[in-house]
Amino acid sequence: MKGIGIACEQVYVFTGGSVELTVRQQRIESGEGAGFIVIANRCDHVLKNLTNMPVQVLRMRVAMVRDSGTNQDVPLKAGTFDAQALNWRDAIHGGCGQIATRHVLSPDDFYSDWTFLDHAVLS
Repeated sequence: MKGIGIACEQVYVFTGGSVELTVRQQRIESGEGAGFIVIANRCDHVLKNLTNMPVQVLRMRVAMVRDSGTNQDVPLKAGTFDAQALNWRDAIHGGCGQIATRHVLSPDDFYSDWTFLDHAVLS
């Protein structure tokens, strides 16, 4: 994909298998299962499915607010959504069942106004 001229941070969230992102001759793999990859948006990049199964991808962009120069120093981040790391509790706000949540990334992990990347499961 072509990088876009506006300084943005781009997050890919995906389910269904492992993916690899190549940017600036650097490769990063997501790991097994559902996961995420965060990159600077001005960078040309390639996202590749590493499995023989379909992978669903949600792509989001948020404008940069920190001084990141040409975005060449913005580190690539990748990880998985680990169900074992979730904290379960009773449903809130009058709901029934349970909810499990955790912050996967916090505001310090981003160069944009992005606040959190959360993992949640409803039961």
